[in-house]
Order: sequence, then structure tokens, then C-alpha cells
Amino acid sequence: MIEFIFPPGFRGDEHAAVADEFAYVLEGEFAVVTKGQGKRVLRSGEVEYARKGTLHYSLNESPRPARVLVVLLKDR
Repeated sequence: MIEFIFPPGFRGDEHAAVADEFAYVLEGEFAVVTKGQGKRVLRSGEVEYARKGTLHYSLNESPRPARVLVVLLKDR
């Protein structure tokens, strides 16, 4: 598990998920742009799932920071 804080205006690099990835929004809102699926805005209490290998990136277009808890389910 990793906690991220995405400041206003944040745009992450596109990357392939290294494991099955769940992103739970603790506070605020942010967006995930997934290749082939487009953009989804997530708000407090919502979850985004990216299967291992999925190309995606995160961004925060809101005026407030977003706190996000990411859970990675890696193979043993």
C-alpha cells in the first residue's frame, strides 16, 4: 500500500501497471486516463482498478490536493 498526494495541476507519467492496482480516493478528486478507455474522474470514497500491464496516468485538475491510497497486488 502506498499513499499519494496529488497536488492541484499534477500530471503523472503514463506507465504500465506493475501489478493489479487499486486506487482508493481518501480526500479530494483526481482523474485516471486509461489507454483505450479514456478519462474517469474519481471522488472521495471511489475506487479505480487497473489490471497489471494497463497503460494509464493520473492527473489532478481540481483546485485542491487529492489523497489516494494505492494497493498493489503483486505475484509472489
